[in-house]
Amino acid sequence: MIENPCFNWEKLQDIFYRNREICGLEWPSIDKQQKQQHETVFSTSTVVISTPDTIEIFDYTGSLLLSLSKKKFGEIVKLEFNENEELVIVTSKTINVVKNYLPLEIEEFDVSNKLNGAIWDYKNGTILTKETQDIYQVLNNDKLNLLYKNEGSFTILTKNHWNCNLNKIILLDINDVLEFVIEKRILSNILKSQWHRVEISNSGFVCLYNLKFNKLRVFKDPSTALLEHDLEVIPTDIKWCSDDSIVCSFTDEIKIYGPGNTYISFWYPNNITSIATEIDGLKVITKEKVHLVSRVPQSTANIFRIGSTEPAAILLDSLDLLSNHAPKSIANLRLIDLKVAVLECIDAAKHEFDITIQKKLLSAAAFGKASLDKNTFDSNIFVEACRLITLLNTIRSYGFFITIDEYCHMKSGRILNLLLTRHKYYEAVKVCELLNDASKFSILFKHWAVSKIRLSSDMEDDELLTIIKNQLKVIKFSEMISLNDIVHVSYLEGRFKLAKGIALMERNPQLKIVELLEMDENNVALEEALKTNCPELVLSFLLKCQTSLTLSQFTKLLTLDMPDNQLFLYSQSFLHEEFLFDYYRQTDRFFDLGQLILEQSKKQRTIQPFLSQIKDLYNHYQHDHLLKHEVDLFKKEESLWKYQDNLSGIFNENFNELSLGATLGKLIEMKQDRYVHELVKEFKISDKRFYHTKCKVLIDGKRFDELQQFASERRSPIGYLPFYKYLMKKKYEKEAVIYINMISGISYEQKKKMYLECNSYQEAVQIAKKERDIGGLREIFKLVPADQTHLKKLINEIIGAI
Repeated sequence: MIENPCFNWEKLQDIFYRNREICGLEWPSIDKQQKQQHETVFSTSTVVISTPDTIEIFDYTGSLLLSLSKKKFGEIVKLEFNENEELVIVTSKTINVVKNYLPLEIEEFDVSNKLNGAIWDYKNGTILTKETQDIYQVLNNDKLNLLYKNEGSFTILTKNHWNCNLNKIILLDINDVLEFVIEKRILSNILKSQWHRVEISNSGFVCLYNLKFNKLRVFKDPSTALLEHDLEVIPTDIKWCSDDSIVCSFTDEIKIYGPGNTYISFWYPNNITSIATEIDGLKVITKEKVHLVSRVPQSTANIFRIGSTEPAAILLDSLDLLSNHAPKSIANLRLIDLKVAVLECIDAAKHEFDITIQKKLLSAAAFGKASLDKNTFDSNIFVEACRLITLLNTIRSYGFFITIDEYCHMKSGRILNLLLTRHKYYEAVKVCELLNDASKFSILFKHWAVSKIRLSSDMEDDELLTIIKNQLKVIKFSEMISLNDIVHVSYLEGRFKLAKGIALMERNPQLKIVELLEMDENNVALEEALKTNCPELVLSFLLKCQTSLTLSQFTKLLTLDMPDNQLFLYSQSFLHEEFLFDYYRQTDRFFDLGQLILEQSKKQRTIQPFLSQIKDLYNHYQHDHLLKHEVDLFKKEESLWKYQDNLSGIFNENFNELSLGATLGKLIEMKQDRYVHELVKEFKISDKRFYHTKCKVLIDGKRFDELQQFASERRSPIGYLPFYKYLMKKKYEKEAVIYINMISGISYEQKKKMYLECNSYQEAVQIAKKERDIGGLREIFKLVPADQTHLKKLINEIIGAI
């Protein structure tokens, strides 16, 4: 039977608060005499102690994480943690953020030239300058935004006389309380009274303290005080418990104040040295222990409150009765809303530190869940809660004493970053395994590898590469880990061999090639690109190299690493002609150079000036059997170009750049029969080609009589079907009819179809009559226009006669 945790609760009006011990005090304790020269700053997971000479950073287990000499920074104005739990060291001229402990990495932001004066104070990313007391906001640790230029609007006497959250700033002038709304950039006087200290919560509640009268005032709307208290003893400190309860600390007790002069106290056996606000409570640090004061969640109060009859309390009692009074235990379940009871037990378990209580509550939830219909309760809620509680207990065992609310606020990524910053890689692996998130393993491996490289100056590249390669083999989700950041760090550290080796381990081919290119490993990068068998990737790589390398370097890359690869021949169309000229010259590719000159001259319509140069280049290949056909073809083209040049001079018409067929067609069009026969004979144009060309030219020129004469001169080597098709293509149906009967080797049906396509119904009727095709005649009858009555009559007579 576990002890009821409510015995340590205190009730303020209708809200319970509890004090729980987090851990023992493992770092050096600061007493009252030392406080003048020492300062302690707390975050959720880290403690900073500032001594006269050093800044020492501890975790909650007492391990010294880092010790910094103050001489490095000069006059320190403020120590504070940012939202990422990184220590911010503010001097009068700079803002320094400790990004990593080992190797030490500090980002410095020099503001001396950006501020009107030196930094006087810094809170939550807001700066108050020394001389003018202007207000600035720091953005992303490297930019300043002037919020308000103080031209005598207020005077802040001490650093306790102002405070801020992310939304507004409260300023205590000598006799006024001013509020500055950051978003609206509006400064307004909200109270006419004197106060000496201000604390503002994240949700906007403001607590004012008057030292003279030892008085507290809390409000959100300045016109309405939520509570006012006259204190009996001057407090040693004032902080918010979470963001809606104000706490004063005294020698060995704290008091939480509520409306109507109500308050509750928590006493401690040792003197209190510090208090610090947390997202869901208040840390109380004594000389020996660290405690957390927080609200009791409603689910927890419902279960453990003395005399509670809430469903969750009855469910927990039923679990206790199960072993000895099973019937009564089961009967109790019928009296309550079982789903509500199960959910409250699960929620309460998440908020507990004590593993025994967690197990008891989860057992009760499992007991109740077993009696619920699967359609009314999602079992994944219970499974996820168990996973989350296991994760929280694991994190706490590593010295991060966080609550469920703090975990939800920090997120798992920040927890992982804190572990990595402290080089707790084994612990980080365990957290990643519980999260089962591939992206977290990637972050973990990159941080480990980068730290290993930077801290292993005595190790050779080969040894380091072997260690990194072996770790990559065993880590989970290794196939999803990108190595580009590790390659980059290796390269910057001067470990070029290591950088190349890690780059070759990269699984993503695009990233691998980019990494190798950045290291000027062009030959290796090309080799890896070719291994992918991806033409697009190889071409992209070549185009990138073309812009980044000199001509000689690029030529060398192509000739040595891909001499026989046909992809480059395809890629020529993407490259500049200027490059191709130089490339072909350097590689003695005279035939390709000749082809390039020829293509360029054709585009410019100036072939003749380049013929001798092209001929000289082709002469290198007279005895090359593979290119003999190409050389012979060029010689024929050369003859044609000379002949065309002669024709251009004779007829004063431009024959240049025309193909052989186009030249023949033009001469036929010009009716130059003598030159037509000469061209046919000179260039051995076949009869079939001649007939096709002349047929097209005569039809295009509507020279139908000449066409008919040409068709009947002698038997056509191409037959007469092309005549018909060329005419029909031009919509000359009447002329096409002449050639249907001349076409040999076609069936009756094909011939009838041709006549009908030409709208020659009379001829179609005659061949149908000859074939005694009644069905064909009836088909023709339907197609004959209505105005050709004599033809319809003829068809009917023929059908009747058949």
